[in-house]
Amino acid sequence: MPPLRNLLLILHAGRLVMAAQQLRRGQALPQVLARMCRLRGLPSTVGADEGHRAVERAASRLGRFGLTDTCLIRSLALATLLADRDEVQLHLGFRSTDSTEAVLSGHAWVTLGGRALPDDYATLIDGQRCEDVAVLTAIRLVNHRDPRKKP
Repeated sequence: MPPLRNLLLILHAGRLVMAAQQLRRGQALPQVLARMCRLRGLPSTVGADEGHRAVERAASRLGRFGLTDTCLIRSLALATLLADRDEVQLHLGFRSTDSTEAVLSGHAWVTLGGRALPDDYATLIDGQRCEDVAVLTAIRLVNHRDPRKKP
């Protein structure tokens, strides 16, 4: 990928990572998704691998400035980048823990055509498979509208 295009993709991924931060500030998921979809604006030529690398780089760099870098934030940004594909899905998985501090351990990841991005390790929590409890198709991200606004 040309350096300028790579830089623009990382900057765009950074905007999406910053928009996803609203979840950490208490904003509801539907409102965050609506904002992220309005920010998407990329052509459909973004590849899964280049999108994943851009989100990882943007999230890690923004994490240095105090923004939260979690699997949910990264997965929301990646699913939004790839949302023009019907076969993109955002997965939320959980498994029970033996810890007295937390009953559940959760994880988020993105699949494209049934393949986890960037690889199968993306579906693991502490090296163990987690149970999928929610799958949001990314096509809903593209078509998501704020119910308070008229079409």
